[in-house]
Amino acid sequence: SLGRVVVHFSEVVNVSSFDARGISLLLAPASATRYRISGALGVVSSLVVAGPHSDFYIAFNLSAFDLDSIKQLYPLAADTNSSYFSFDSTTVDDQALNLLTAIDAASAIRASSFVGDTVHPQLLSFDVNMSSLEITMTFSETIRSSSFDLSGLTFYSSRSVGADSVPFSAAQNVSAANGPILVALLTTSGANALKAHFQTCTSAANCYAALAQNVAADMSGNNLIPVAQGSAIQALNFYADRVSPTLVSYTLNMDTNTLILTFDETVNTARTAPAQITLQAAAGTSTLNYTLTAGTLSTPNATIVTITLSLPDVNAIKDPNALATNASSPFLSLTAAAAFDMAGNAVMPISPASALQVQPASFVPDTTRPVLLGFSLDLNASRLSLTFDETVRGSSVAFTGLTFLSWPAGSSHTLQAGTVLGADGTVLTLLLDENDVDAIKLDTAIATSANNTVLSLIDRVVLDMAGNGVAPITLTVAAGGYKADTTRPRLLTFAVDMNTTTLTLNFDEPVNASSANARATITVSNSPTATAPDVITLGDGVVSSMNSLQLTVRLTRGDADKIKADRVLFVNQSTSYLSILSSFVTDMAGNSLATIAQSSAIMASSFIADYTHPVVTSFDLDLSSGILTLHFSETVDASSLNVSALTLQSSAFVTGPSAALFMFTLTGGNIGMTPGPNVTIHLTTSYLNELKRKQIALQTATTYLTVSSEAVLSM
Repeated sequence: SLGRVVVHFSEVVNVSSFDARGISLLLAPASATRYRISGALGVVSSLVVAGPHSDFYIAFNLSAFDLDSIKQLYPLAADTNSSYFSFDSTTVDDQALNLLTAIDAASAIRASSFVGDTVHPQLLSFDVNMSSLEITMTFSETIRSSSFDLSGLTFYSSRSVGADSVPFSAAQNVSAANGPILVALLTTSGANALKAHFQTCTSAANCYAALAQNVAADMSGNNLIPVAQGSAIQALNFYADRVSPTLVSYTLNMDTNTLILTFDETVNTARTAPAQITLQAAAGTSTLNYTLTAGTLSTPNATIVTITLSLPDVNAIKDPNALATNASSPFLSLTAAAAFDMAGNAVMPISPASALQVQPASFVPDTTRPVLLGFSLDLNASRLSLTFDETVRGSSVAFTGLTFLSWPAGSSHTLQAGTVLGADGTVLTLLLDENDVDAIKLDTAIATSANNTVLSLIDRVVLDMAGNGVAPITLTVAAGGYKADTTRPRLLTFAVDMNTTTLTLNFDEPVNASSANARATITVSNSPTATAPDVITLGDGVVSSMNSLQLTVRLTRGDADKIKADRVLFVNQSTSYLSILSSFVTDMAGNSLATIAQSSAIMASSFIADYTHPVVTSFDLDLSSGILTLHFSETVDASSLNVSALTLQSSAFVTGPSAALFMFTLTGGNIGMTPGPNVTIHLTTSYLNELKRKQIALQTATTYLTVSSEAVLSM
């Protein structure tokens, strides 16, 4: 404990001649484990007076150097049996200047008494080197190297209560020999744990050590005097980290869209810059490559940094013609600005030519099938929006794999075509083909409300960026995702067929035939600027009964005759115009037709003239007034009437040599010239007399008329 040695002599010695350097301490006689004392701190006591009971001795204290040196030679001087002394003759003289009788190593004498070390060692100072990751500790005495255990060490940012702390559990003792100065090498995990803290041990000013007693023990097994936080010892010397971090490996997971970087030391996550990282198809400067644009970083400072890739980056990387399609393709390069350790050292750059290839086990390809999460349908805009759980490729859409179903099941319509609007993404907007939209609108069991808007997808109707096909699914439209058709239908064109007296109306979407009302809703004219009488509003008409993009209106006889009677109306395509009221028809969603005013009347897209010959359907003869009225199947041009084509006779069949006696062919008369289905002829008195003479038209039974084909022309 005191490092004191007491030497007893057989007689009085000359204290002033004493030289402790002549004394050696041995483990046993002749033992190679020995130590020659280098000097004493001075004689602390002696007895030089002779007497019958006197003990002639000299007591001296070993220097700290000698004491530590002896302790380092454990088990030398561990107890009485390991404490032997030899003496040179020059160690001391007696009063007569006679030299001490020497005791050599072979005859070394054992200590007669021994007091062991009971003093606990103390930590005097420590140094931290964050470049070499060494902690050097200086103790008050020799420490048994094997007892050195930093699991009882805690670093603090200060002695204050609540200061940041870093407990240690991982360090390697690199001091093989016992001694008062021991060096511990921090393990990678221990060093990274310390580096992860901004507030602690970034300089000597914020580096304090507190120790438990089990950190170390001296050669006698005395544990270290513990040091609490309030008395923590500040670092004597602190050497900052000057070593650049290095990217050791990385994992690219295209299923979770994450890039995981593993460094050889803790890095400052906040300073990690994804835009300084480039993925390459191979090592080299001319290969296909993609530099990240953004990413979401994991928050704790650590050796492992997880980057959740941005959507544009994922799209680019997953492109099958690009980079991350298999474990052999991704290589990674980065600039020095990509990451920094906690001391601000920039990461060691990796050039494109030396790009680091991902390990096969560290590459996870995208093998997860995309899932349709929901869809919306806008019948106004003819758009179908599909929302997936990951980015999908717009160009991969197979429209024929998309089917709208009724609810409950019954009707269905499978799309036939369409256009994908916009870029690849998690939401694809499809512009539906007009034919598909029309078919959907025509089926009143499909997509008339959110309740019966159901979409079914077959396998692989859409592919993600890695080529995985969407999983088959049937979904009802998302809440708020249905927009009904609120757009008014429009009349696009119309065609005229005066032979059948029909109008064919073509609309921009299917219309509900049952809602059609031709009564006073359609007006025909010979131009948008026409005025009466060349503007006729139809009284009525017979409308076709099938819901369709097209309706036909058969004109009433009266309307047809009015039109035909007008010599400048509906004569050809350029004289055929039509305007229409909104009340004529509604679409399948109940939206009324967009009105076309007379001033905006549209011209017929095609025109078929009347090529059917008019037919006399009946005639009237009034002998009192002398008027013969011909009723035709349609309006005729009265001015074209050839009266010589008209023959009155007394019976339906007049034949034989005497037939002329019962027949009378007109040769003239005053003809009414107004066009119409009825033509009047004022017979002369001579004509009437001739009829009577031939006993024609005496009564209805004797009044018959024949008409040749050249009798009259239609309009």
